[in-house]
Amino acid sequence: MVETTEIKEMLLSLGCEVRESVLMRDYTTLRIGGRADLMVLPETSEMLIDVVEGLDSEGMPFIVLGGGSNVLVLDSGIREVVIRLDRLNRIDVIEQSTEEGLLYVQSGRRLQGLLYYLQSRGLSGLEGLTGIPGTVGGALVGNAGAYGYEMMEVVEAVKVIRKEGVEIIGREQIPYGYREGGLGDARVVLGALIRLQKDSPQRVKERMQQFALQKRQKQPITEHSAGCVFKNPPGQSAGRMIDEAGCKGMRRGDIEVSSVHANFFINKGRGTAEDFLALMDEVRERVFRRFSVELEPEIKIIGSSKKTKH
Repeated sequence: MVETTEIKEMLLSLGCEVRESVLMRDYTTLRIGGRADLMVLPETSEMLIDVVEGLDSEGMPFIVLGGGSNVLVLDSGIREVVIRLDRLNRIDVIEQSTEEGLLYVQSGRRLQGLLYYLQSRGLSGLEGLTGIPGTVGGALVGNAGAYGYEMMEVVEAVKVIRKEGVEIIGREQIPYGYREGGLGDARVVLGALIRLQKDSPQRVKERMQQFALQKRQKQPITEHSAGCVFKNPPGQSAGRMIDEAGCKGMRRGDIEVSSVHANFFINKGRGTAEDFLALMDEVRERVFRRFSVELEPEIKIIGSSKKTKH
């Protein structure tokens, strides 16, 4: 594999900002993670495509990072190049009528930024995602949802990078499901075409406020977490099962099972990925003993080595 300095020079030649020895805890909502050797911040979709092609030509693997939610970066850090997408945040109005609006949203746009944009223009369809951190790209990949709303329900098409190149995937070709965007072998999400229904900005705002209030009452949104740790088993609630297995308040180092919502693990200060994974193991074992159900992680674990069963 080529040296890091050569990769850095290649990325700089594309006009990108490149950062070295980046402490990943500063880029995740959980505030955990070792150092990444290189992080690149493309400014445009075209630049991002060039970055992916350049890394492929050098045989250098990469990891895409949006808002840093729903991820646990290992303490050993990341040897792959981290591609950060937050500068790809444009919203383009494609069509607008008295009944609906059709928008193209780049994947690096903050999800909450998109929701406030929609509210100001009286466009309805994603209000239930109020308070969910991260970016549009992450919401698409994981089909983010809450309160009966799902990201993929408003999607008309998704623009992605695959091994074969850039491709636009129509809604009818996307087998999305619970916490699964159905984007298959897509390597990078560039953006999506979404269709929303017209409503008054005030009514959209009121629904968003209602969902925000419910979320504040039921989730530890003011603390450092990655969001839900485990997926809900079919017809069941992972949070309820963790609670009934007696796991609320359990702690390993500075990582604690939230007393507000048991499917959230909180970093109380100096938490490590090692402690987080150990607590995941203990919670899964307790739930399995209580319910004979194996919880499946919703959080994505990334880093240079994975010596666990996660």
